[in-house]
Parts: sequence; structure tokens; C-alpha cells
Amino acid sequence: MPSSSKHNLTSPEPVALDMVSHHALGGGSYAFGKDYPSYLLTLMPNDTSRVEVNIIIQPNSSPHIGTLCSTTLAFVVAEKIKTFGLKVLVVCDLWDNAKGDELEIGGVRYQRSLRCTGKLNTYLPEYEHLLSSLSERYDIPYRLRFEEVFLSQAGIPEVVRGIIQDREYLAKVLGPLNNALGLRAACPKCGLVDKYGIHNEYADDGSSATFTCPSHGKYSIDVNTQSSKFHFNCQLFNLVLGRFYQNVDFGYVQICGSDYAGFWQEQLLWRHLEKPIIIVYTPLINDWSGSKISKSLYLRGTAYDYLKRAGQEYLVSYAVFRKEQKDLGVICAEVELWVNESYRLFRAYSLHYMHLLFQDRPVTLGIIHSQ
Repeated sequence: MPSSSKHNLTSPEPVALDMVSHHALGGGSYAFGKDYPSYLLTLMPNDTSRVEVNIIIQPNSSPHIGTLCSTTLAFVVAEKIKTFGLKVLVVCDLWDNAKGDELEIGGVRYQRSLRCTGKLNTYLPEYEHLLSSLSERYDIPYRLRFEEVFLSQAGIPEVVRGIIQDREYLAKVLGPLNNALGLRAACPKCGLVDKYGIHNEYADDGSSATFTCPSHGKYSIDVNTQSSKFHFNCQLFNLVLGRFYQNVDFGYVQICGSDYAGFWQEQLLWRHLEKPIIIVYTPLINDWSGSKISKSLYLRGTAYDYLKRAGQEYLVSYAVFRKEQKDLGVICAEVELWVNESYRLFRAYSLHYMHLLFQDRPVTLGIIHSQ
């Protein structure tokens, strides 16, 4: 697309495209051309009567196009599994203890959570609207779950206790920059947490953890009775989820962005599980340079200014998406193709490709590379 004085785009270079989308052989495409949901069922317990399809989200910004695709994929997969006569529930875990603000005191990084700072409520209505819309569209029930609710389940204390007992090894592989376990708990007076767990102390048997607030001193959390009070960094929370769900007696499918495939899951999760959980990866939505669309970059204010100038901010903000009355059905139709014709699932897509879908520009099916 040539530059436009109307939108004040800086690049004079046109985007070369022929409106033909090819599907090169690679990854899961070697094994699947279609009927991917049937394969997922073979990985579940034989007597499974219900399945939980799970997606984990940090609600620290308005959902962007990648989040819309991942959330839609959860409901599409759930709908396909439902056709096999199983009871299906989509569970959206909102990571409400993710960073709300951060500061440094005495050379140690501390932070307060989205919930503690009140920032959780800024974007929560947008996620509720998205989930409700998809639930109604696909006739699939959903549950919005916060960390404290997940961590209040039976079985969590055993998981956390095992992690604390194995802390020396796990700290090396999950937190090599600081050689510390990213386990946290908020100061009961001010809400601060030691971001990297630098000053944490643990009972040898894993029964408790003691934390230090720079203003209010030490406080302890009992693993058996207070596990719901723990916070975790991203890789440790991923491990807690994995170790909890590897032991359940029902089907579990996690929906995850493809940026977490490869090293993240292979080295930071599956190596530390007895029974790897089932993960379905959402295709990455990449910008013009091949970098994934990022909530963190959008929050910095200038990363996607060129999209705003081009009238495409709806791709990085669900609030703008709704304000401009964009049709969520466009995304649903595309994601349904990913699941029905699975060679479309095991690849990435450009932001420009997604934009063209909303322009009602027909994308022709190109070469489907077969074995």
C-alpha cells in the first residue's frame, strides 16, 4: 500500500502483495490437513466426559487482534469438541496479579499487581464483553477466573510445596538471571512484592515461604492454608498450571500464542512435568517487520502510531474495534478455517493480512504444500 498524505505515513515503499495466501509444509502441517479436534481427543483420558479449554490473559491493556484470535480459537476448539458429545467449558484465567506498577528500592525490583493498583478494572469490561459475545455465538459456557480462585483449589498446596522443595534446581532453570524462584506474596500492609524473590526464605519441607517488605519487614505464607495468596512470575505460574492440570481426571486443552511455543514450553515447562498437558497454539499475528503484535509495546504509546495514522488502530485495541463497529464475525470466520483446515493453523499471519479481511478483499487460496 503506497504512502498517503492523508494518513501521514512515513514509508514511501509500497507493500508488494498478490492477494494469494500459500500454505507451506511445516510443523503440525506434516501431520494434519484436517480433523485436528479428533486428534486432541485421543490425547485425553479414555473415560473423559468433560473438557476444559483454557486461555490465560494478562488484562493490562485493551485486547488486540492477537488476543481476539486466541480467545476466538478457544471457543471454536470448544465447539468442535462439543460435537463429540462431551461437556465443554471455556475457562479464561485473568492474571490479575500481573504487574500494575514497578519501582526499585535498595537495588531490588518491587511491584504491585493490577488488582492492588486498581488498574485491573480499566480493561476488565472489554474482556467480559469479548467472552460474552463469543459464548453466545458458539453456545459454549465460559468462566472468568482470577488467580486467587484458581489457587484455592484442592491440589494446589501440593504443587506449590513440591516447587518450593525443588527450588534450587527450578531457580536455575526458570530464573537464571537472578538464580531465584519467582514466587511472591503481597505485603499485607502496602501490597509490594519482591519481583524476583531475591530475599525470599523457605521452610526446608516446603510448608511455608517468608517474604520481606522494604517498609514493613517480614511476613510468612503457609502453603497448606494460604496458597491462594501466592503470586508467580510468568514461567512459574505456567509450571503451577501444568503440574496441577497433569493430575486432573478430565480433559484439558490450553490455548496459547505461538510466541510461547518452542523454547518456552519445551525447556521451561514440559521438562518439569510428568505428563505434558495438551496445548493448541494460536498463529502469531506479526507486524510489517515480522515482530509479533505486543500489548506491552502498545502501552508505551508510540510503537503502533503508524497504524493509528493509517486508520488501523482497531487492530491493536478492542475499544477502537467496537467504537468503529468492526464485525467480530470476520475473525470468527477466519479462525474457523484454521480449525477446519488445519494447514492454516500451523503458520503465522501478517497484520496486513488481517486488515485485508476487514476490507472485504478476497484472499485467494494458493499452494497447499503437501508431503
